[in-house]
Amino acid sequence: MTIDTVKLLRLAGFGLWGLSGLPITVTFVQNPALLGATSYRLWLGCFLLFGAAFALTGWRVRTAQRRWVQLVSLVIQTSTALVMIRLVCSGLEGSLLVIVAAQLGWLLPLSIALGWIGVQTAAMCVVLGLTMPGQLTLALMTIYLGFQVLAFLSCFLTAREAAARADVIQTNRELRATRELLANTSRLAERERLSRELHDTLGHHLTALSLNLEAGAAHGCDPRARRRWLLD
Repeated sequence: MTIDTVKLLRLAGFGLWGLSGLPITVTFVQNPALLGATSYRLWLGCFLLFGAAFALTGWRVRTAQRRWVQLVSLVIQTSTALVMIRLVCSGLEGSLLVIVAAQLGWLLPLSIALGWIGVQTAAMCVVLGLTMPGQLTLALMTIYLGFQVLAFLSCFLTAREAAARADVIQTNRELRATRELLANTSRLAERERLSRELHDTLGHHLTALSLNLEAGAAHGCDPRARRRWLLD
């Protein structure tokens, strides 16, 4: 997965986070007195905390410590979204759970992630049921459950594709390294063969020359032998 793609997904998450808080923000602008209400102040605090926790989730697991940071961040995001639904529900807070589901596609195995989505959806249903009619609660739960599953599967499949692509790249690098190693080994073997042949050839000629010199020295006193040795 390229860095640009990760940035694009994170920007989309931040965009959805901002849009989910737009109705309440407009309400604050139109009626600033609401900021004096405890429920609205808590809602705003949870909204900002969700954004901060989302910023901490890097969508990449490099170390075990980093994984724990990401899991804690997801717990905070789910909890703050549910608290926001309980305090002041504009109907869009469920989209924050969609953001959580998208991150689960990168960080957790399929079964655990689907269980997480099921638990947070059931919790949302319970929280909505405290303040809303059953039919509206069921409608919102169904809609946001579908969005969560769609976001999760999209990111999960994209993450698997990215992992497969990374494995292919790593395999190609290993194959190229192996090919270079074999080429170097072949060149070294050829150099050793030539060295051995050169050594054997030179050794043969040097031995023959040494024998001829010894023979010439032994027959140095015989002119005819010296002439025959020189001709040889």
